[in-house]
Amino acid sequence: MRATSVLSALEAKSREEGNTSFVADTKRQQLSFSSFVGQVRRLVRGFSAAGLKPGDRVLFAVRPARDTIAMMLAIIEAGGVIIPIDTTAGSELFDSRMKLLSPTWIVAESVLFVASSSKIARKLLQRRGVSIPALARLPNARFVHVGAAWPGVPKGLSLQEVERLGDAGKRRPSAKLEEDAAAMIIFTSGTTSTPKAVVHSHRSIQGCWRQSHPCSMHTQEMSYTLENCT
Repeated sequence: MRATSVLSALEAKSREEGNTSFVADTKRQQLSFSSFVGQVRRLVRGFSAAGLKPGDRVLFAVRPARDTIAMMLAIIEAGGVIIPIDTTAGSELFDSRMKLLSPTWIVAESVLFVASSSKIARKLLQRRGVSIPALARLPNARFVHVGAAWPGVPKGLSLQEVERLGDAGKRRPSAKLEEDAAAMIIFTSGTTSTPKAVVHSHRSIQGCWRQSHPCSMHTQEMSYTLENCT
């Protein structure tokens, strides 16, 4: 059965609420339903135009913010499967997870790409309990960075370039997504090298979103809702 997406629910709410404030970012800047839905739709078109296909696995490492939620919803709507990065996992555990999943896209903040490209930075962070894998070395992956194109950021697209692709792209039919198809993969905590993953379907994401009633929500709460569905 065709999945009823979170974005479809937001579009229906947007028709009712219009310019009513919907989401506040970390600076408490308000955004209306209609503006937020418009941004997500642009990103759906942009990611699709960039080559994202249903079933593509997307390694995701962006801190909670308004754009973060828009990107997550857009990737899911375009058919991508989000895999949040766990920076507390060691290199052995991370490598075993990547061998299992083989992500074809990596969406991350520029600062994370830069830190992951430096052995010295990675060692310093490991002493603080933060493990950052060498993201740019993952084979056959395409990159989208959020932030400036600093040295150490791999060649790819910026978030702004994805949005521009969406501005230039024509509205196309939504990807045909089955409600039981994967939308997000979350790894459970553990110290063994054997990956243990929980797969959230479009059905479970939509159900969790409905239960949270995100009609006026801070982006950190929205991110938690997306990543902690059961």
